[in-house]
Amino acid sequence: MKLCKDVYLVGSGSLGFDMTSPWDCHVFLVDGGSEAALIDAGGGLASNQILANCRDDIGSVKKIKHVLITHTHGDHCGGAIDWKKKLGAKIYVSKPLAWQLRTGDEAAMHLDKARAAGGYPADYRMRACPVDVELSEGDVVKVGRNNLQVLATSGQCRGHISFYGNIAGRRVLFAGDTVAFGGKILLINTRDCDLGDYKETIYKLAKLKVDVFLPSHGSPSLSNGGRHIQLAKDALDKLAIPPNLF
Repeated sequence: MKLCKDVYLVGSGSLGFDMTSPWDCHVFLVDGGSEAALIDAGGGLASNQILANCRDDIGSVKKIKHVLITHTHGDHCGGAIDWKKKLGAKIYVSKPLAWQLRTGDEAAMHLDKARAAGGYPADYRMRACPVDVELSEGDVVKVGRNNLQVLATSGQCRGHISFYGNIAGRRVLFAGDTVAFGGKILLINTRDCDLGDYKETIYKLAKLKVDVFLPSHGSPSLSNGGRHIQLAKDALDKLAIPPNLF
């Protein structure tokens, strides 16, 4: 589903548009002409369907050379090994979290607790995946004609990253699990979800010029996207906590 020039939504679960598996985050496809990239890998339960959606949108899926993962929660990284096997794509993860995907450490990813709480099917298991590139703040990933800058955006979890770039003249933020539509946030009861870090991330993102705002759950915003980040910042400025998505 085309969202704007060069950007497509190819996967989405029950906290979005029910396009693919209920346990998928939004999976975005960035077409750079000569090559393409996925933003997040999905949970791995509907990778063939996501692949078919990519084919419908850009034709040749052989162009997908990069998979950029915002963080190592199952709905975002569980499908990484599928893209490695099916397409030979390079897998990108933040430096602090790369070891978790390489080992498939479910406890480190909080998958054991999320599964017990009903967040995933009882038989869902994380599959380890090689990581090709470890990303840090300020790195730039080139995807054909489009460049995506890496932003360190911890808060919802330690080591979370987001991606920001000028795509066809529009400033696009792939926000991951930082801020959602309407200024909502995604506080969860895990040991590395940190409100202090979250506040710093919101103030950091609020400084950006954002036209197209693409969070990992809920509705995207295809114009004036920065207003959603501003709503979260406004709540903090009033000494309140932004409303939670869950």
